[in-house]
Amino acid sequence: MSMSMVLYLRCRTFLLNRERAVDYLNMLDRIYVFDGFAGWDPEVRECPMLLMLTNAISMLRLRGP
Repeated sequence: MSMSMVLYLRCRTFLLNRERAVDYLNMLDRIYVFDGFAGWDPEVRECPMLLMLTNAISMLRLRGP
C-alpha cells in the first residue's frame, strides 16, 4: 500500500506561501541554485527540478553517496 505525496493547496494559499518564500530569499546575501533532475540512475531521471538553497552543505548532499 503506497501513500500519495500530493498536497493540494488553494490558489490563494499557494500565492501567499510563494510571496513569503521570495521575500525570504531576497533578504539573503547569497543563495545556491541547483538546476537538474531527480534520480540517481540516468535511465530514470524524469523529474526536472530547480532548487534554491540557503546553504552550500545542502547542495553537496544532492550529489548522492
